[in-house]
Amino acid sequence: MSRLAGIMASQGKKNFFRRLLRIGVVFRYVRESAGIVMQGDGLENKLILFSYYIKMPLIVVKSLLTGKSFRELEEEKKMLRREVIIRNTHGVFECGRNILTVYTVNKNNETHLYHHVDLTGGIFIDVGAHVGKYSIPAAKNPEATIVALEPDPYNFGLLKKNVALNKHPNIICINKGAFSTQGKIPFYTTEQGEGRHSIYRQPESRQETMMEVDTVDNIMDQLQIKNDITLIKIDVEDAELEVLKGAEKIL
Repeated sequence: MSRLAGIMASQGKKNFFRRLLRIGVVFRYVRESAGIVMQGDGLENKLILFSYYIKMPLIVVKSLLTGKSFRELEEEKKMLRREVIIRNTHGVFECGRNILTVYTVNKNNETHLYHHVDLTGGIFIDVGAHVGKYSIPAAKNPEATIVALEPDPYNFGLLKKNVALNKHPNIICINKGAFSTQGKIPFYTTEQGEGRHSIYRQPESRQETMMEVDTVDNIMDQLQIKNDITLIKIDVEDAELEVLKGAEKIL
């Protein structure tokens, strides 16, 4: 019995430390959340974000009681009460109502990548532009031309709004997917965030639509832009190889 009691006590300590680790994650999350609230464009947008995060203590309690991860429970509550606009050092971004899109354009997300889009000129091809996370800061130099490809109609609408909000006439928005061929192919949307849609069916896929695609080579030929291509960014949820096959000429 004493050995069993020892095992149970040891297991209890492990569970306690696991809960403490979850609490540590929560405290870090609270700090990050405060930073995101401050990026709301004006008081109204800050209040929209604050009203979302004020619900977090209930999620913390539920996480401790159920054993589910904090992030897992948060994703179940990811819709804001209305559309929100973020303003930070990279630009102004209409994010819609999905908190996951807010996380995407948060200035503290993927900070190690932004120096790549600090362009001195040339052409930046943004394949899978989403809402303009990298197209917007890249366009700050008027000598650069940005070709932003985004196939999803909803994301494309936000991308166009953000180009207008930031007053960047050097961004060319194209509502197509980049692929190895030209035509239409199945496109699967997901509840895991508007940036996670893919041409491949995922376990969380919820709807199949048809997406217009073209090769990067064809698109650049049609645009007839004579500047040198400086940078290509590809973020297309596992279809990167198909994009490269359609960009052999420019590569």
